[in-house]
Amino acid sequence: WTLLYFGFTKCPDICPEELDKVTGVLKQLDERQQAIQPVFITIDPARDTPQRLKEYFKGAMLHPRFIALTGTNDEVRAACRAYRVYFTKPTEEEIRRGDYLLDHSIISYLVDPDGRFLEYFGKSLSSDEMFEKMGRVIGEWETRRWWDSVLPTWMQLEQPKATPARA
Repeated sequence: WTLLYFGFTKCPDICPEELDKVTGVLKQLDERQQAIQPVFITIDPARDTPQRLKEYFKGAMLHPRFIALTGTNDEVRAACRAYRVYFTKPTEEEIRRGDYLLDHSIISYLVDPDGRFLEYFGKSLSSDEMFEKMGRVIGEWETRRWWDSVLPTWMQLEQPKATPARA
């Protein structure tokens, strides 16, 4: 299981609040033995270098399993496009000043063990609501996966045997 969040480390309020909420939810899920791999993908690769990401996540007291990713502008744009993440691009003047904010989607994306998008969780959900919804969605997926693995075998074993026709 993977939980993706797109943001940037210079975000003054929303990203830290959401990452803190996600950390709390992940810790609760850890207690249930439902381990999720949190992944942060920056939308600001110009400033969020690998070193900056490492320092940010080391000092932010977020979930210890967080993996922070960056890439080229094209790679970040492709990842954002794949999840329909909206974000603004700084102007040339803002880039020259080096101090700018980026508006962006505030959503966490749950990806199942097969690598497919399963559910999203917006800022409007409280941590309790996110925890309950994630637990339910994961439980339903795992139950469905278990039944899918058992039913074909069970159906093969339980098929009625043909009786010979009488003349």
